[in-house]
Amino acid sequence: MIRICQENNITSIADFISSRYGKCSHLGALVTVIAIIGIMPYIALQLKSISTTFEILVHPDLRLDFHALTSTARHEYPFYLETAFYVSLVLAVFGALFGARYLDASEKHEGMVAVVALGSVVKLVAFLSVGLFVTYGIFDGFKDILQQIADDETYRELLLINTSPANSYQSWFTMIILSMAAILCLPRQFHVSVIENQREEHIKKAMYLFPLYLFLINLFVIPISFGGLLIIGGPSSIADTFVLTLPLLYSQEALSVLVFIGGLSAAIGMVVVSSVTLSTMLLNHLVMPLLLFFKVKADLSFWLLHIKRLGIVLVIFLGYIFFRLIGDSYMLVNMGLISFSAAIQTAPALIGGLYWKQGTRHGAIAGLLLGFFFWFYTLMIPSFVYSGWLPDTILSHGPAGIWWLNPIELFGLTDFDFYSHSLFWSLSSNIMAYLVISLTCTQDEIGRRQAEKFVGVYRPTIDRFTHEKRYANFPALSELEKMMSRFIGKQKARQVLIDFFATVDFSDKLAEMSDQQRMQLATEVEKNIAGAVGSSAGRIICDTYMKALGSEMEDVFDIFGKISLSLEASREELRQRLKELSVLYEASRMVASSSLNLKQVMDDILDLLVNKFDVDSCSVRLLGYDGMMRIKAQRGLKPEFVQSAERQPSMECYSGECFLSGRVIHVPDTDKVTKPISTNLITEQGIKSFVLAPILSEKEIIGVLSASSMKEKGYFSDKFIELFKTLAQQLGVAIGTARLYDQLARFNKQLEAKVAERTVELEQKSIQLAEANLELKELDRLKSEFLANMSHELRTPMNSIIGFTQILLDEIDGEINKEQKASLETVERNANNLLSLINDILDLSKIEAGKMILTLQPVSLDNIIDDTMTTLNPLIESKKQLFILEKAENLPRVIGDSEKLRQILINLLNNAIKFTDIEGRIALQVELWTKTPPTGLDPLQSYIRISVRDNGIGIKPEDQERLFGEFIQLDASASRKYGGTGLGLSITKRLVEMHKGIIKVESRYGEGSTFSFFIPTEAQQTV
Repeated sequence: MIRICQENNITSIADFISSRYGKCSHLGALVTVIAIIGIMPYIALQLKSISTTFEILVHPDLRLDFHALTSTARHEYPFYLETAFYVSLVLAVFGALFGARYLDASEKHEGMVAVVALGSVVKLVAFLSVGLFVTYGIFDGFKDILQQIADDETYRELLLINTSPANSYQSWFTMIILSMAAILCLPRQFHVSVIENQREEHIKKAMYLFPLYLFLINLFVIPISFGGLLIIGGPSSIADTFVLTLPLLYSQEALSVLVFIGGLSAAIGMVVVSSVTLSTMLLNHLVMPLLLFFKVKADLSFWLLHIKRLGIVLVIFLGYIFFRLIGDSYMLVNMGLISFSAAIQTAPALIGGLYWKQGTRHGAIAGLLLGFFFWFYTLMIPSFVYSGWLPDTILSHGPAGIWWLNPIELFGLTDFDFYSHSLFWSLSSNIMAYLVISLTCTQDEIGRRQAEKFVGVYRPTIDRFTHEKRYANFPALSELEKMMSRFIGKQKARQVLIDFFATVDFSDKLAEMSDQQRMQLATEVEKNIAGAVGSSAGRIICDTYMKALGSEMEDVFDIFGKISLSLEASREELRQRLKELSVLYEASRMVASSSLNLKQVMDDILDLLVNKFDVDSCSVRLLGYDGMMRIKAQRGLKPEFVQSAERQPSMECYSGECFLSGRVIHVPDTDKVTKPISTNLITEQGIKSFVLAPILSEKEIIGVLSASSMKEKGYFSDKFIELFKTLAQQLGVAIGTARLYDQLARFNKQLEAKVAERTVELEQKSIQLAEANLELKELDRLKSEFLANMSHELRTPMNSIIGFTQILLDEIDGEINKEQKASLETVERNANNLLSLINDILDLSKIEAGKMILTLQPVSLDNIIDDTMTTLNPLIESKKQLFILEKAENLPRVIGDSEKLRQILINLLNNAIKFTDIEGRIALQVELWTKTPPTGLDPLQSYIRISVRDNGIGIKPEDQERLFGEFIQLDASASRKYGGTGLGLSITKRLVEMHKGIIKVESRYGEGSTFSFFIPTEAQQTV
């Protein structure tokens, strides 16, 4: 549904159904009328809840006055003395002012959705508070309440099912069906869950949050209901008030006020959203089609917004009229069920239209009419009887004495409760009419196309225009653009044509278009207009204009021309700013995750420019060691351009000028370039405008980032150029970091190559084996000692860099601007990463050089575990992971170095946290090993096993053997996502072995891993 709505600019459930069945305006109008009538009990429910709870709060004498709460005595007073009237008036004014500020029906209302969500949270908090007070404040828990109900002869049957029609199995089934229909088919629910949806991925989160909310909001329904019956008693019709009256009876006024606020906030959200949704349907499917049908030529654009506001007032006061006439005859929940029964009438046409191509508009109309008739006859007629507006004989003997027309026992169907009876007749007749009429009628061409688009929304697009009707005279493209601009604005109208023709110069394209292409263009125009006025009105506008070429309908189009223009400029600016911020975020994430892969980060930055800003070509030029500038990564450039762009930087070309001057260069019109070298290359490539930015690494210019457009001149705006400059700065940081790491890696490889060369010489010269072996060990020791010394020397400048960077960020030496602060934060982050790498190399080098000395002594694992968890708890909490500690009691001490044991634990737990997703599970198990020690350990020694278990990404079997090697990163994609240098496990393994223990790993790829190591205990420590 969400994808269909987004692809077709659908604005309501009426728009959805009418669009599915051939964009039938009659069907949209019918759904609108049914929705408005059916929503009356729902609005009345909210008005009754607000007015009743308000009167209970301000009139203490009503709290136990069952007659006053259940009778219609209040309606004996004039309407202007009723609380509900003023509540309706306030909600109508509020909804008209804040719910209908603009006419743009396709606009998302994030603020309104946020208010509804906040109201739901307040309501949940209030209800849970009362539930806890009643269950554990008044009574002694759930068991106490249920036991007292079971002991009470009057209420004992409430614990049983199927003891009466009201709680029969069919009644429960009916409630479930109606609740499901309400979630999907109520106009308010459809609007919030489908129309207001920003991304399809939100459905996955709603799949568990919504059921969780329903569970929590219903958790204390039974305790509050039973508690009210035990304490207050009275008829069941006042059970709606228990949640408010119970705290009042125990002098908990603050809690009662909280309950009132929670109910009020939720009710206001429901009423306002419902009325705004229905007013939009009323305007799009009743008012606009009528104006178009009668060809009203007066300029009514000024009044359209007021008509929408009037629709909001009308919907709310229709609910008030229902409340005044019938509201006191039903409990709140029963009034809601009446609306749910009306809403479910749209379900066959709605769901059938999604999965059944043969469903026709005639079938949908027949089903809706018949289902609505039976709903009105079996629910509304009895409601009028119960309220005294119709004689009781209708329910006792049937209308005019015809017993089989009894609305609550229609055609002799008995033993059904009120709502099950109505649901059976209305829904079964609806479905039957929908199926039979659809099978006996044929669809027109537009109905077949729409059915294909809806049912096959996930299938590849097919040619839907082969049998499309042809217009005798297709309007000129300038006239088509002019017509569209009245509804969606000049800029957007022009962009629609530019996107369709893939060129800015489309004025002479009409003569070259085939009939099929013209029909595709007409469909695209209609789709964009439908986003502003609804699919039915959009179809009428486009069909009429195409037939009359605008001659008859010019004045009528002007009526609706200002509908979607009021916010177009500001919305476009907001979208552009959000896109720029998202690009900066993506670039920062790429730099952080791929900082050691130079080619990857360059490709990612260029892909961002192509995908997000639709640049035709872009490149990264870097200065080589030989002084030549070369293109290292590019998109959209011709091979000959890449080859000819290799040269030394000079002021004779724009890339050289950018490199040498360190300035951003923007050329909006390449016809005005003055550099001969650049002119030839630009002409061959077909570039019309371009921008260049220097790439800096540690204040040194190392290259140039470029982007160009072949579509139009002046393509790059000032805001884009600022963003482009920032991207070049981030790219410079990534390149500098990658080069530094590459230098370290090359140096290490050179040393390893020398060791390998010596090894070959030793194998060839067996006579000198002993001497060469000693020389090899000495060389390896010198390498490790050199790495240790080098790492130690590198730490001092790195700490200075971090320290001075933090001083600048703290603005001790003066204020800095946002761009400087962002750059300094990037320097600090990369410096910390590099310092961590240097520390790991230093530890590994000390171990290899034999300079790592352990202070072995009896150590308690309790303190080590506590210190470790204090360090890592913030990381666990930031990822919302579940941590489990399984530690045996009375464990003996171990012989070890406490600092190194803590380092071992931190390395293993940190890896588990890093490679486990958000809300994952991590366990630390500490136990005395009572079995035979694993191979490699002293069988006479006692050991403690420490295991770290997670349900993270796991390790492939073929990778587990090389897991503990130096600089091993098993999966490049995982390394980019989770980070790491490949030294942690190697250091951990060597530290464990220095404690005369061993470490093992067990893992299943995609399910998780367990790292276990064994440490000797104090009791039997061998020397």
